[in-house]
Amino acid sequence: MSDFSDSIDLGVREILSHLKIVPSKKLGQNFLLDKNMANSIVKNLDCQAEEVIIEIGAGLGALSDYLVDIAHHLILIEYDSRLVSFLKKRFRGKQSVKVIHTDATKISPLDLGVSGNFKLIGNFPYSCGSQILSCFLQESKTQRAVCMFQKEFANRLVACPKTKDYGAITLLVNRFWNCEIIKKVSPSLFFPRPKVDSVVVSFSPRFEYLERSCPDLFSSLVKKGFSQRRKKLKNLLPSFSRWQDLTHHLQVYDSVRAEELNLEQWLDLTRWFQEEIKSR
Repeated sequence: MSDFSDSIDLGVREILSHLKIVPSKKLGQNFLLDKNMANSIVKNLDCQAEEVIIEIGAGLGALSDYLVDIAHHLILIEYDSRLVSFLKKRFRGKQSVKVIHTDATKISPLDLGVSGNFKLIGNFPYSCGSQILSCFLQESKTQRAVCMFQKEFANRLVACPKTKDYGAITLLVNRFWNCEIIKKVSPSLFFPRPKVDSVVVSFSPRFEYLERSCPDLFSSLVKKGFSQRRKKLKNLLPSFSRWQDLTHHLQVYDSVRAEELNLEQWLDLTRWFQEEIKSR
C-alpha cells in the first residue's frame, strides 16, 4: 500500500478517503484543492530564507508544501490529531519543520518557542478568525501575515466608517495593521465546498501608529463605544469633563456615534482620555 503522506500530487478527496477522515463541520474544515491558488497565497507572504513562519490550520499541507523549502523554521499548527499525524509523516526528515498539535485560539508565539520576528499564514476556520488574530496579530514581532477568511469577516477588517461592517474589530486590527483583500477564492476550490465565499487578506505593519496612545485604553474605549452602536458615544464611554472641547477638536457633533469616527479620530479621542486620566 502506498504511503499517501509522501505524495504531493494526490487529490484531497483521495487522501482524506485513505485516512478515513470525514471533514468536520464543527472544526470548519474546508480543504483547499487548487495548487495554483495555494502557491499564489504563499507568494504573497514574501517569505525569505532566514525567516520563521507560523502556519495556522495546516490541514493536509496545501500551503505548507510551498513553504517547507523556503522557511528557515516552519511551525505548523493543527488542531485535528488525525491531520497532525499525517503532517508529521508527510514532512518527516525535514529538519526545518515542526508540527504542533494545539488550539491556535489559546496560544501565543511565545508558547511555540518563538521569541523573535516571524510571519503568519493560514486558512483560518470561519468560526474563530477573530480569536486567532487577537492571539497573533497583537504581537509586535509579527512582520507580515497572509490569511484566508470568510468574506463577511474580511469585509469587517477593511470596512470604512459609517458602514454596517465597520466596528470594533476594524479599529482594533487597523490600529496596528494595513489590511488589504488581495484575492477572492471561489467555493469551488475547496472540499467540501463551503456555502460562503472566501478571501485572502494581507496584513502589513502600520508603524506610524505603534507609538501613539495607550493600546489598552484604546481597546477599552473602542469596545465600549461599539457595545451599543446606535447610542450616542458620550453615553457609552467613561465620564469626560471636556466632551464638547473634544468633539470640537474632532470636528464632529456632540451626539456623534462610534461608527462615525475614523481611526485617526479614535486615536485622538484616546489621547484626550489618557491626558484627563493623568491629570486626576
